[in-house]
Amino acid sequence: MATILDAIQHTLVQELLPTIYDAGWELDAFYPMVRRAWQNVKRNRGIGRGFNVTKNWVTGMAGGAKFQSAQGSNVVTGPQNFNMYDTPQRFPGLDEVTAPAFITSTVQLMEQQANLYIPHHIMRADRLDASIGSVLAQNLRGVGELVTQQEMALFYSTAPATAALVDLGNTSDTVSNASASTSAINVDMGHANSGDGRIHRLRQGMLVDLYDSTGTTKRNSNFFIAVDNVDPLAQTFRLRRVDGGELQTTTVLNGGITYATAGGDDDIVVIKDSMGFTPGTLESWIADGSSITSFFGIDVRDFGQYKSYVPSAISAALTDTILNRHIGWFYESFPGKKLDAALTTLGVLLGFLDNLDGYNSGNANAGRLRYDRNGQAMDVEAGWEGFRYRFSGRPLDVFTSTYCQGGNFYAGRFKKQITRYVPPPIGGAKVDSRFGMEIEYVASLGGSGYQGIFKHAHDSGRTTNFVECPMLRQWVCMPEKPNFLKLSGITEVIGPA
Repeated sequence: MATILDAIQHTLVQELLPTIYDAGWELDAFYPMVRRAWQNVKRNRGIGRGFNVTKNWVTGMAGGAKFQSAQGSNVVTGPQNFNMYDTPQRFPGLDEVTAPAFITSTVQLMEQQANLYIPHHIMRADRLDASIGSVLAQNLRGVGELVTQQEMALFYSTAPATAALVDLGNTSDTVSNASASTSAINVDMGHANSGDGRIHRLRQGMLVDLYDSTGTTKRNSNFFIAVDNVDPLAQTFRLRRVDGGELQTTTVLNGGITYATAGGDDDIVVIKDSMGFTPGTLESWIADGSSITSFFGIDVRDFGQYKSYVPSAISAALTDTILNRHIGWFYESFPGKKLDAALTTLGVLLGFLDNLDGYNSGNANAGRLRYDRNGQAMDVEAGWEGFRYRFSGRPLDVFTSTYCQGGNFYAGRFKKQITRYVPPPIGGAKVDSRFGMEIEYVASLGGSGYQGIFKHAHDSGRTTNFVECPMLRQWVCMPEKPNFLKLSGITEVIGPA
């Protein structure tokens, strides 16, 4: 006799997996393009013991060479009745030649675990004729959005060591008590003293942790915190203690600090229970030899050809002159390399356009820069087509993201130059080819009677009236080319004047 779950089990994976695709495009235009269209996916290739991805790089030239006279070596006597040769010209000897060296970069796969609990009562209610919609389906879509949100938020984090989503900045200015609640605080990201981060990296229902700026002291050591509200227009979000206990600016948190004083300045918000575990951020690849010294285990201070170009903060709006100068220096430093795409924010791009039009530059004729030398209008488009920039015949497609750190501009090899490494699936786990066999539903490993993605949940060894859907995926991304460009401190021009 079929059960309710038996009747719907074949639709469950279909409800979840397209959501992951759809959520990515809804949340951000750039990252899903990298994720789906610009990545090479390699399964069970290059992955060794310890789930490490190792890649060998060759550096250095081979052999030896020098210049000599084309007339040959000297002669001791002659040209009379006979010749006697002097010391002959010698080709480079064995001790005068070099050979290429091979260095290895290493990065370890990270595992993302997710779960979903559904009570029997909701499963039963979903089958009623009076039901206005499937709560079960919405739960499945919700976990799909969560998985996508976490991946994208980590990709854009500017803190490779901690994978911080948001920096609280000067907490005496940015943190305040939520009205009519002693269990929640509000954080103002639009304040002048606020730190790094973007409001869109946070979503209602995300569980997070609070840490000090170094990622060593967990502030909420004995309670859980959830993102309760996100207000993108006001640039504020609310954090709520889920057990109803006190969370106020005067609450003494772990480490003996409160947010009413300076003790918690620059505290960070991270994904719950994920400190120190991240599949890599964009900025972890951009090793300039100062703030970031390692390109996947290769010390760029010893191997300068793996460096990225990170100049000092611009501290001004982006202009055609500034962009030309820095991209020109990149190509001067790395001849033969290519920047095919760039990522920035709308505020940076609008500031650039303002300067082209002359609104802020004071140059009444600056607007002519919108036109190519042949008088045709430049193609400035939103969305996929982006903003097209060209340097000495080399095209660069510029995209914007609401997850990207404000005031930053990144350029590099993105198109078909990022490899996503995933391991082979566990035998017996449920997978679906529409998601690249990446999400693994592990309920079936325990011999689930449903032969699906759910199993009964247990508490203290006893069966509960909930079913659960444990799932996991292991992966890591790595660029094929090491050299990137990062501009920072760019003045954003966006919003009310």
